[in-house]
Amino acid sequence: IQSKLDFPKSILVTSTIPGEGKTMISCNLASSFARHGKKVLLVDCDMRRPMLHRHFKLTNELGIIAWFEGGAKIPADPLTDTSLGITKVDENLYLLRSGGRSKSPTELLENTIFGEFLDSLKHHFDLVMIDSPPMGAVTDALLISDRTDEVIYVCRFNRAYRKHIRLYIKQLRESKNELLGVVLN
Repeated sequence: IQSKLDFPKSILVTSTIPGEGKTMISCNLASSFARHGKKVLLVDCDMRRPMLHRHFKLTNELGIIAWFEGGAKIPADPLTDTSLGITKVDENLYLLRSGGRSKSPTELLENTIFGEFLDSLKHHFDLVMIDSPPMGAVTDALLISDRTDEVIYVCRFNRAYRKHIRLYIKQLRESKNELLGVVLN
């Protein structure tokens, strides 16, 4: 994968259907960048089925949904904002949880403040790695992709249909995003 953008930047990790390994790939990539000295924020933007907090054995009360419901003010320092609850999970690696579950996070994801918030995070972190829902299930990933710099598409071997993969990659390419590549898991 060859990026045209320098740091700081945001990368969205998505796939076609659930169970293709998005969360594992985003965790591993975030950890790898952190080990190489980058200050990385891993963000759980799957607000329907959040998983990242479980991976790090944390609760999920604080995070994006709690921040949004609490007035959605862009913090001067996100690490000290109590509604965000950003947690250091390893050297140079931080986690921003979803902050609960939502049956319809579209209102949050479409709100301009969400895009401004993601942009503001790049002032505090070298890399913002975003784990999103699969594209085949809901429109969330496409909404998030409009607010990130680059996209990594995860495909699990023999799992999703090629026609669906092609369709969603085409949609991503039609947006303003740079498609970094496809990970065959």
